[in-house]
This record gives sequence, structure tokens and C-alpha cells, in this order.
Amino acid sequence: MEKFLEIKLGITRIYLLKTSSGYIQIDTGMKSTADKYFKQLELLKIKPQDIQLIIASHVQSDHIGSLRILKEATSAKVLVHRLDGEALTSGKQENVYPVTLMGKILSKLTPDSMYVYDSVEPDIVIENDFSLSDFGINARVIHTPGPTMGSVSVIDDEGNAFIGCVAQNFPLRFFPGIPANAVDLSCVYSSWEKLVNEGVHTLHISHGRSFNIRHLKRILKRKK
Repeated sequence: MEKFLEIKLGITRIYLLKTSSGYIQIDTGMKSTADKYFKQLELLKIKPQDIQLIIASHVQSDHIGSLRILKEATSAKVLVHRLDGEALTSGKQENVYPVTLMGKILSKLTPDSMYVYDSVEPDIVIENDFSLSDFGINARVIHTPGPTMGSVSVIDDEGNAFIGCVAQNFPLRFFPGIPANAVDLSCVYSSWEKLVNEGVHTLHISHGRSFNIRHLKRILKRKK
């Protein structure tokens, strides 16, 4: 069995990390992709109750839109960073700003209805690094702000980092780079530095294919 699985739900990729007793899930996708999610679980022969924990990489509708549905179906605990906690419990996401041309195009084309999601009460609210050892896996959650101020990444013991939207490789890109939208672009670069210092090598992202961290190292080097 692979240590993690990737499920593509429309424009968003979610990840299932295999633990000693089930799975930890990173993000859920949009509300409209919930049915597809359950069909994918069935194809993978994973029962909803096998999902122990759902981690919100950050609170935006394309990442946690179906969280309430999945939480009720799986009985999984929900983890969020404190700085995104209010957005999760209120059902109103933090304002983000387009920082690329594609971000500006998408902001004009995306209807407000796409940003709606159901409020969810988290079970675990973190402030600092959080070990996932109690869930049966040698991995931890770290704070990597930028896309939102409460954005987090999950790092395992083999150098994989699941980083949500801290970087993107989609759409219309030749190389990975900054997210289309962000709250604070300077925080994005600081989070890249943090990931480099953590010694990770492969970045698994929400939008686009996984890539080696050397791409971000090159961008950071040019900025110095």
C-alpha cells in the first residue's frame, strides 16, 4: 500500500495519508464534488469511517467546501490553524487578493456563489507545529502562511510536503510558482524558505502536479 493517495476533485487535489489505523485527509474539495469524493473512496476500497482526521490546508471554498458533509459522513476530527479558525466557524472566508494575471482573470470570472461553504466547528485548533504521531503516522503540521494567514503544510518523514496553495503549478504555467491569490505574498516567500529549511524535497500541491523543491529554491535565489 502506498503511503499516500492523491484524489483529483475538479481543480483541487486532496491527499490521503496512510496511518497505522486508517487515513489522514488533507482538504476536501468544493461542495459540488462531494459525490465524486465518495465514489473515489469506493473505488479505492476505503470506507468513510477509515478517515480519522481532516486537515484544512487553508480555509477557502475550493479546499473545505464539502468539509461539513465529509465530517458528518466520516466522523473524522477536523484540524485547522487558529488564524483560519474564525473563517471556518463563520462560513465566511478571508479576503484574498489576486497576485498573478491568472488570479486577476479568475477573480473576474468566478461568481460569488463559488465562495460559499458551510460553517464547521473544528476539533483541533493549532498554533504551533503539531505532531501527527497520535494518529499513527510519523508526520507533522507546520504553519506556512501566505494563501491565508492560517495556511498549513504537512511534512512526513520521507521528505514529502503537502502544501495546499503555498505554491501552484496550474493553470497556464511552464514552471511552479506563486499562488494565483494570496493574503500576503511576502509570507508566501517566507513559507518557501521554511520548507527549504525543513529539508523537504517533493511538494504536493492542491492545484497542479507535484514538483521538486528546487524550483522554489531557484526563485528564492533570484530574489536575493
